[in-house]
Amino acid sequence: MKEWRGLFGQSGNSLGTLRYRDVGEGDIFLFFGWFKEARKEDGVWKYVPHAPNIHALYGYLEVDRELDIKAGDLVPPWAAYHPHIKNSHEHRIGGNSVYMATSEFSKNTEQPGWGCFHYDPRLVLTNEDKTARSFWKLPACFQGEQDQFTSGIRTWNVLPDGMIEMQTIGRGDQEMYVSSNPEVVKWAEELIMNCTVYE
Repeated sequence: MKEWRGLFGQSGNSLGTLRYRDVGEGDIFLFFGWFKEARKEDGVWKYVPHAPNIHALYGYLEVDRELDIKAGDLVPPWAAYHPHIKNSHEHRIGGNSVYMATSEFSKNTEQPGWGCFHYDPRLVLTNEDKTARSFWKLPACFQGEQDQFTSGIRTWNVLPDGMIEMQTIGRGDQEMYVSSNPEVVKWAEELIMNCTVYE
């Protein structure tokens, strides 16, 4: 469907975190998950023995606007399938919203405002020198940003090369980090423009 765009639904405490931090038009979501290398053998996907468990970024969404479902914001017909809209009755406690992506990415109008990345080493968050996937190695632009993480920080070290070694306490909230640091925003924009996405 030509008019379709990426959507990201949030409710309850998670939505409260985003609203408290004034997340909205023009902001960027980066999504990460837990991954392990797999290969197809005889038609069956199998994990590669001894491959590391990693946290890596897998997608992005640049916000065009927030649709406040609970307040009755007008929903485009093509978005009616979304669980936060179709099953809005399941989100009775607290707010319920869907963040709609921009039709084009603001820094490169040749690509959409949302997408899923192909694997790229630049998207890996886990520090390859550690055995636990929860130890992240972040670029130097994150220096001084520990208070912008919504989860408690167990480890925060500035490494000799200026990069940050970080580990949070437990799983925490879905929104791991919210900031308007222009250097971090630039880092995110460059990842989006330089890492390939599925079409």
